[in-house]
Amino acid sequence: MAPTTEATGPAAGAESTLPWYEEFYGAMEAKDIDAVCGMCTEDTRVQFANHEPVTGREAVREIMLHFWGTIERMHHGFTNVFESGDQAALEADVTYSRLDGSSVVIKSGTVIRRQDGLIADQRIYVDLAPLFAGAEGGAAA
Repeated sequence: MAPTTEATGPAAGAESTLPWYEEFYGAMEAKDIDAVCGMCTEDTRVQFANHEPVTGREAVREIMLHFWGTIERMHHGFTNVFESGDQAALEADVTYSRLDGSSVVIKSGTVIRRQDGLIADQRIYVDLAPLFAGAEGGAAA
């Protein structure tokens, strides 16, 4: 499904930053940690669901490398992107390929605030329980 992009407030009529987000998520999907960290501010903050947030590129590097070690790969299929200035809310169907070769699709939402073109704050709302429950625990793809 092609994502819809909606800008509100002062960003209405401005050029979409969807290509920037596609580049960022492309780096995530390629597990390119240097590219991911390079697109974040030095004091970037990331919070996954109800877990404690991590702050700083090195902390983000560690958490992403740990998570990537639990999956074979992932793909974000954006369904909606809402932008207003330096903030965006992204909805996606994320296909996770597990280490055992099975896969599961999980809906997610992410709120991103950018500063000087880099991610300063990212809040990811996703229930990863189906990913770690095994092939029978989620919607197999």
